[in-house]
Amino acid sequence: MKPTLLSLLGLAFFSTGVLSDDTGGNKDLCTQNHDPGICTVAVVSNHWEDGAGGTDPETSVFVFDNKCDTIIQGNGQDKNGLDRLFIGNALGTPVTVEFSGGKILTLDEKASGDLWKHPPLFTYEYNGDSGDDYEDSDDPCTCYHSNRVTFEHVDAQSCNCWFKCA
Repeated sequence: MKPTLLSLLGLAFFSTGVLSDDTGGNKDLCTQNHDPGICTVAVVSNHWEDGAGGTDPETSVFVFDNKCDTIIQGNGQDKNGLDRLFIGNALGTPVTVEFSGGKILTLDEKASGDLWKHPPLFTYEYNGDSGDDYEDSDDPCTCYHSNRVTFEHVDAQSCNCWFKCA
């Protein structure tokens, strides 16, 4: 196939497919930074809505250093061997994420907003540095969103945000 066609097919798959918390490794979740004091938190969230109106969220958190090496003290690994903290639907309350020898990052769900438009609408805070994933803010986050309906409504988002960690 021609490279242009392959690129278009890849874009079409991403636009219509579901993002997974197994997104293909740290190159998909993190961009290297020359500043050793910058880390990346990545939050990958899938929300399924069944026909009865119930939801089944799955959310995983990853933390990387400036070289995109995983530094989280999680509760498991994804299929690529990256350490992660699987939090399910715990973003309704603040979530404590430990990394690099006991440092603590706090994630929380935003108080307002349309969950189906901007899941999981999270905020993060570390050592006075904070931000959120909302698309209209100036925070240092990059988010990808996928929304599809088959026999159930699936809404997924993958966000990575830089924060000062040194």
